[in-house]
Amino acid sequence: MTEAQFLAARHVHGAHHLALLARPGVVACGVGLRRRNGVLTDQHVIKVFVVRKRPLADLHPAEILPAALSHGEHVAEIDVEEMPAPVAPPRHPASERSMMAEARLRVPRRPLVGGASLAHRDFSTGTLAIGVTDNATGAGYALSCNHVLAMQNTARAGDAVLQPARDDGGRYPRDAVGMMVRYVPIRFDGGSNLVDAALAAVPPGAVRQSVDLIGAVSESVDADTLRPGDIVHKVGRTTGLTEGPVLAVDVSMPVAYHFLGFPAGTAIFVRQIIAHVPCAYGDSGSLLLDGQNRAVGLLFGGTEGHTYFNPFTEVEKALDVRLVHDA
Repeated sequence: MTEAQFLAARHVHGAHHLALLARPGVVACGVGLRRRNGVLTDQHVIKVFVVRKRPLADLHPAEILPAALSHGEHVAEIDVEEMPAPVAPPRHPASERSMMAEARLRVPRRPLVGGASLAHRDFSTGTLAIGVTDNATGAGYALSCNHVLAMQNTARAGDAVLQPARDDGGRYPRDAVGMMVRYVPIRFDGGSNLVDAALAAVPPGAVRQSVDLIGAVSESVDADTLRPGDIVHKVGRTTGLTEGPVLAVDVSMPVAYHFLGFPAGTAIFVRQIIAHVPCAYGDSGSLLLDGQNRAVGLLFGGTEGHTYFNPFTEVEKALDVRLVHDA
């Protein structure tokens, strides 16, 4: 494995990702490590994800992928791997053991802390990522996903946010801790998305810049610092603290939002992270951390074995916020 090989794969993928997504059967593509006989190697390749791999003889000519692609002087090999079609939020349930172990995240937490249950008053449940501050005003906010706090572009500024969320016993007005203040609209018109993110305004000092079971988080770093194979972790309302390897970066994928009771739609996301970090329904909004406990992603979707994260610095840019130190 070399850095040059990784950068070449990124360069070639950037030139071909839309064409790869347009091929029949492809559900995502990015840059990852080649898998041989079920084991990850150290070779950086363009990862093409399909729901089911089939013998070459069973494929239509349009479905047959080349062994490698090039752009300019760069060449990258292709590796095909199975993955369910991407969905948001994660739809699968957690194991009973996980639900019991992480009950501490589904009760009232004051001050608010990352990993705890949180959602719009009319939404079932989600996860608070962490406390952030507005770059312009210095106001404190609680960060989570658009579909958790803004109900997939349908909420209004000023709508109440509960902690814990409705499915965890939260009731309005007793458990109202703030109000939805703004979100990044999710595009369902074929245009590209970078983030599924929103903010809740909370009283001064009501939310900490820390994550339960982990502690203070004082820094965010660009997702470009991640490499396939790096071990990352998150804390979510449903599955708690889980970790695993990064499977692919710079991922492009159509994500189906067909589960929330809102109008169905598919949103194209680019420059995403896929990691083998266990998650389940209710973990949307979890903060992804690297091995140095630096914020690198925001969980917004997943299937069993594959969890999807927005690059955290893109979340900060889109919402014009930053991490701040607790007093």
